[in-house]
Amino acid sequence: MNKILNISAALAFIFVISACSTDSNSEYKFEEQTYYRIVDNTNISATPYFARSTVNFTFTPDDKTIQVSTVISLGGSSFTIETSAMPYTMLNANTYKFAGNAKATGHEVTGFSGYYDSATNSVYFEMTVDGKNNVYITSTPLFPYTTTTVVPADNSAQPIILDNAIYGLAFDNTLKDGLFAIMNFQLTSIESPYNEIDYKGITVVPNAEGYAITADLLKPSISGNVEKYTITDLTINITQQGRSIAGSYTCDGKNVTFSGTTFNID
Repeated sequence: MNKILNISAALAFIFVISACSTDSNSEYKFEEQTYYRIVDNTNISATPYFARSTVNFTFTPDDKTIQVSTVISLGGSSFTIETSAMPYTMLNANTYKFAGNAKATGHEVTGFSGYYDSATNSVYFEMTVDGKNNVYITSTPLFPYTTTTVVPADNSAQPIILDNAIYGLAFDNTLKDGLFAIMNFQLTSIESPYNEIDYKGITVVPNAEGYAITADLLKPSISGNVEKYTITDLTINITQQGRSIAGSYTCDGKNVTFSGTTFNID
């Protein structure tokens, strides 16, 4: 179960490839680095609590079940949330939907459900803790199902439509710095796509729906014509609790817009 991304060693601390193991009963176990937000559903306008976590995930095709556990913090106290083996529904070739009961010592957990993409090992799940805390947990944000439009600012040529570009994001614990990555990206129809272009220095603000991300100027971490791929006026909105992305920026005299999802369903 391997991620489809080719992540550079220099950024391995941000994009972590899942460690998988398999037993004879077709049981796949892995640890996934995740982020979570806690939204107070009695005060939606308040800034959500944000933190990083690790999810232990077990996928058993023979039994058609998924089981997860993770540790989160609420009110300054950490505790484990875990489920029993939950039945899943296969939505397409690599997307699974699941729901079931979860428990946590000293807390009530209700409404546990989520998605899993076996092509990328991306996971998402949500729940309500103690009746008022909506918890949303996602893998490091990855959006492989996207459409990108590249338009010359002076409209001197037809737009280029990219269906293979992939977008990824990563945040540090404080949300004061982060990384924006584009894979399989090209500015013209005749150039070869860059495998990966990384930009460090985005501003991240969590909200009730996901994250708002901005940057005035970003220099790419690539060799060659760096100036050509300098980004200005980056704006990204991540919604659907972290599963959908829409954004725009300017690059090399072209206006770029993109939108997409983590799972091939939303």
